[in-house]
Amino acid sequence: MVPYLLVIGNPGSRSCSFQIGRVIKTGPNRYTIFQFYFHRKLRENVLLMPSAYCLSRVLNVLQIDSFTSQYVAKYNTIHNQIEWDKRWKTFPKKFVTALVKYHAVTLILRFYELVASKVVDKYRLNKLTMDPFVMSRRIASRIESRSPIAGKVETVRDHKIHVVGNMTSTTLWANLLPFCADYSLHQALLCYGYLKYYNFQRQRRLLAANPSDCDETDESTANGASASVLITEDDKKLAKDLGWKSLRLVTSRKVGWIFSSVGAGVGAVVWPGWGTIVFSALGDGAAGAILDDGYFKARKSLEEEQAADVARDESISRQVQ
Repeated sequence: MVPYLLVIGNPGSRSCSFQIGRVIKTGPNRYTIFQFYFHRKLRENVLLMPSAYCLSRVLNVLQIDSFTSQYVAKYNTIHNQIEWDKRWKTFPKKFVTALVKYHAVTLILRFYELVASKVVDKYRLNKLTMDPFVMSRRIASRIESRSPIAGKVETVRDHKIHVVGNMTSTTLWANLLPFCADYSLHQALLCYGYLKYYNFQRQRRLLAANPSDCDETDESTANGASASVLITEDDKKLAKDLGWKSLRLVTSRKVGWIFSSVGAGVGAVVWPGWGTIVFSALGDGAAGAILDDGYFKARKSLEEEQAADVARDESISRQVQ
């Protein structure tokens, strides 16, 4: 029964609606167990519900005698509509953010290439700026042109180990600067998020120390007050959390770099040229699925904590008034 229960709040749960109704109709004992279980889950995960409207609909469902498949289908339809509306409203912002991040990574990559041109020799610079697409096509052409037997054309699949090893090594060098640029951008954004949250917490401590003079103090007084605020346990915990998140981010980028390079080597055997690009992207995606970098979760967690602190401060101020 548990797998049926877990998919009630998901947008794509229409296929199991009949099964849910059938399970609940088998006897009053199962309905009682289900009602207790679902009430408890709602209390534990109330923040995960899509909206207050859907939450009220679910609570109303638990008060009726029969939990039919038609009602579940109707609820899922409303739930899906709300979720899609929410996603379409946030799509423009996400699109612009992705576009800006893409150009930011490109600018950082060009800067790293400029630095590399002044630091390393031409041989290593050529390996760092090699195009894996062109290289895989070139290797395939060389193998086909040196066929030892007349009338028989060898392909890259006749030299799998050589092609995979050569292309993996080539892509490791070629992907080094792009992955470093991507990591640098996300690391900077992560540090900025933690710095912003630290300043928010510091401002809260200053307001708690001088609630009446916070708006009238000049810059020197504010600097003196900030100097008097010592590093707290929360600051140490925040710095430690930043360290762990940064370690997780760099580990994820390293694994993605390796998986992407190996995928490019395999793709060069399957389909020289475009197969290198496709399998390289698949390798990077597989690494991301296996080892999440935690970047988006960290930013979301900081935003939720800041919102909770603001709500708590407002509640305390209302109680004082």
